[in-house]
Amino acid sequence: CKETITRIALDTMGGDRGPKPLVNAALALARTRQIEIILVGDEKQITQSITAHDLSRYSLSICHTPDVLTMHTDPKAAVGSLPNASIFKATSLVKSGQADVVVTTGNTGAHFRVGIRLVLIRFHSPLLTESH
Repeated sequence: CKETITRIALDTMGGDRGPKPLVNAALALARTRQIEIILVGDEKQITQSITAHDLSRYSLSICHTPDVLTMHTDPKAAVGSLPNASIFKATSLVKSGQADVVVTTGNTGAHFRVGIRLVLIRFHSPLLTESH
């Protein structure tokens, strides 16, 4: 039985306390599982959160994104106005096949809209498209 490695795109900018708690959780998970984690967000902030760790033991990479959606960002407006936000990029990694799953603790409404726009829309269902 061939073991597959799950690739997780983690939106590190979605949490209320910045990327550090999410990066620490990713490191803890990577210690116990054979997974690849793509840390998506501001590279400088992510790097500052992981400097104390020996990353050679982990299958981690960083995907830099300059923009962040906050919990106060209107989900409908965010879809068109912040295409370089971490939540968009993390979801795009799943769409392109570079990741198997996206995890975010960010704006649920925005993530739902991004998911419909970037991933589910490929099924061409009239229920999944916007009428405007």
